[in-house]
Amino acid sequence: MAFLLESNFNYSGDVAGAFGLFGIAGALAAAVVGKLNDRMSKIKIITYAGLGLLVSWIIFYFSGYSILGLILGVILVDLAVQALHITNQNIIFANNPEARNRVNTIYMVGFFIGGALGTSLAAIAWKYFNWKGVSLLGFSLSVVIMLVHLLNQKKNY
Repeated sequence: MAFLLESNFNYSGDVAGAFGLFGIAGALAAAVVGKLNDRMSKIKIITYAGLGLLVSWIIFYFSGYSILGLILGVILVDLAVQALHITNQNIIFANNPEARNRVNTIYMVGFFIGGALGTSLAAIAWKYFNWKGVSLLGFSLSVVIMLVHLLNQKKNY
């Protein structure tokens, strides 16, 4: 997003960093998602969050010159990622409560490796295809998330 804000809006890296403030919505939603995990099917939560990711990347794709669209996309992507993250942790902790710390360590290492790989791929997508390429990459990775989820729904979450 920093590249986009600089090239399309002439904003500095400080403004790109300020977009992180819109991510507060995801942090505030964490408690709600945690409660939903107690009352709602985890399959449904993951499905809705995955759909939210897909929609957010569609919004991003068409918002290369719209600050409002970018803000909406940031809020939606963060809400979806938080919902997936909390639900995934809920599932793995329930499956192995006696090894909670070890399981969480493995999960978080994988989470951060995935984030680093996504960032690297986004930089490459930007280099060759600019914002539309980054948006298509995010959408494609979200499709992969949904496919993995749909192919593994038979597991009892």
